[in-house]
Amino acid sequence: MNNPFDITKAVDYTNEQLFDYWVDFPVPFVDLIKPTSPVSMIVLGSKGSGKTHVMKYFSFELQKLRYRDNIMCQLKSDGYIGIYWRCSGLNGARFHRKGYDESFWKSIFEYYSEIWVGILLLKVLDELDYISNNEFINRDILNEITKLFDIKPDYTFESLTSVIIYLDKLLVDLSIEVNNLVFTNGKGFSDNFKIHISPTKFFFGLPKLLKEKISFFSTIQFVYLIDEYENLLEYQQKYYNTLLREKENPTSFKIGSRHYGIQTFQTYSGLEEIKEGAEFELLNLDNILRDNERNFAYLRGICEKKLRLSEYNTNEREFSSFFQEINLNNPSELSEHLLKKANNRELKHITKLKGILLNNVDEKSSSKVIANINKLDSLLLQKATILLIYRHIRTNGFDKLIEIVESLTASKSPGEYPEQDKILKYYKFDFIDQLHRENNYMLPYFGFENLLKLASGNPRTLLRMLKEIFKQAEFNQENPFKFKSIISIDSQLSGIYKESQRIFEDLGNSSDMAVIALTRIGELLQTIRFADIPPESSISIFRINQSEISPEFAAYFDTLLNYSYLIEEDNRRQRNSEIKNRVFKINSAIIPKWELSLSKRGVIDITATDLKYIFDKEGGTFKKYLESEERKYSINNKNIGNHQISIEF
Repeated sequence: MNNPFDITKAVDYTNEQLFDYWVDFPVPFVDLIKPTSPVSMIVLGSKGSGKTHVMKYFSFELQKLRYRDNIMCQLKSDGYIGIYWRCSGLNGARFHRKGYDESFWKSIFEYYSEIWVGILLLKVLDELDYISNNEFINRDILNEITKLFDIKPDYTFESLTSVIIYLDKLLVDLSIEVNNLVFTNGKGFSDNFKIHISPTKFFFGLPKLLKEKISFFSTIQFVYLIDEYENLLEYQQKYYNTLLREKENPTSFKIGSRHYGIQTFQTYSGLEEIKEGAEFELLNLDNILRDNERNFAYLRGICEKKLRLSEYNTNEREFSSFFQEINLNNPSELSEHLLKKANNRELKHITKLKGILLNNVDEKSSSKVIANINKLDSLLLQKATILLIYRHIRTNGFDKLIEIVESLTASKSPGEYPEQDKILKYYKFDFIDQLHRENNYMLPYFGFENLLKLASGNPRTLLRMLKEIFKQAEFNQENPFKFKSIISIDSQLSGIYKESQRIFEDLGNSSDMAVIALTRIGELLQTIRFADIPPESSISIFRINQSEISPEFAAYFDTLLNYSYLIEEDNRRQRNSEIKNRVFKINSAIIPKWELSLSKRGVIDITATDLKYIFDKEGGTFKKYLESEERKYSINNKNIGNHQISIEF
């Protein structure tokens, strides 16, 4: 069986596959990218956000596939032609060092880029000329194109093909010179090497020529879709920033980059910077995709199309119906699920309470408390009651414990337990996770809706998780996505945890301080969340006073943000204060590593002192700090401490 989720990167697709697999966003991407706008745009997106797929969709290659036999009319209707290339194709690292300074390489890179874009533009023009039955290109147009060269060719161009061949030769000649620089002992290029084209002659000059000389192009915007900007060196980005700042109609730029990829906003125009709102608009693709209200339908559409275009026929089934689920809100289903694997052994929340009672009260009182807990037929009611018992013990010790327990377990009216209901309103899903963890089960991240939440809006993350789930289900002989098949909870969780760990490991060397800090923050949140008396529910967010973050620590946080391992929720000011807080959440894709909640509710404040422990290079100090944090929320310690926790609903 072929895994329908094998290919997860847009660069691995053919143009035909990119077209076939396209799914539009609820707010159409054409309204987000604005290809007809004369204002340029920088599109930021994390790895796997779909940035390349979106940008390629607006390229001429995909426009051709969309319109097939009616391309000329539809291009006119679109009002733009997209010229797409990846910066890795430019291979910018070739134009670097080898004994020469930046000023030398700047001129060479500009020349190389000019030839490159000239070839791309002329190939599009040649194809359109063919489609239009040679209506565009005549001797006058060829003469005008010839004028774009500083050094005129030795022969007259007879067709666009001959111009393209000539530019190809110039590109090859330049590549040979660059490749052989290391053998010239610092003498530079050969004596007969010449630069034939000045900067912007093809970037701006050719579109301007077409607009003025050919009526078809009079209303067409030429959009340069420059992807993988992070692959360019700083001086190369400065050159493209200059082009963006000094662009001429009818051209505009859409520059795609990862968040860490923009090295500079400077230009070569007096070192002035391009500015958002003036020279460019900024589109943060991740922020849009993380909007759960809209992204679930988008991600679901991607999955369904992948399946539909494979050998699998799902016309009669909802995609989510392939995934086994348990209604964990149903007390009987939850109990059955947990007790089945426990083989009717006593669950650990009862065992732990017994141990605490037997060490502090007589056996008769202990048995009475346990009997009252056991008469509650819902495990969630039991967990809520035990939390209330622990809170009582923390405040009052074991005085009047029997009376408190009897009051809590006496139903005020059939099936109603007011005190526990208040607790369950906030802690229900924490209790469900605790029950799984206490009894050595993986946390219940199963079900397609949870998969969508784990992906945190990132299409590739979702597809890679599905890829792993498919492999596990196939190994377990579950015949995934076929007929009436169901993918088991075990297969789902196995795939989820495996992919989550791979994403975490992609961050880098485990000795890097950013990785260490992320791991320790995860461990801190995990420790507090699963403590006996957690201070708040669904702890998954932490908050830091911005003034307390040193430049060194801030740099590590920036690294984690740029690679989307941390997500900044928002900035908030403390009440009656000008102090600004930064609020972070660990990316949902990696929270299974620390068994954190998919909900966003409880917020823990991390102080400057906490940060020193978290960023301790030795590690021993952090271990002691973590143990002290655990004791604060343990039933075995009567002094809860003053760690400030708050919750916002």
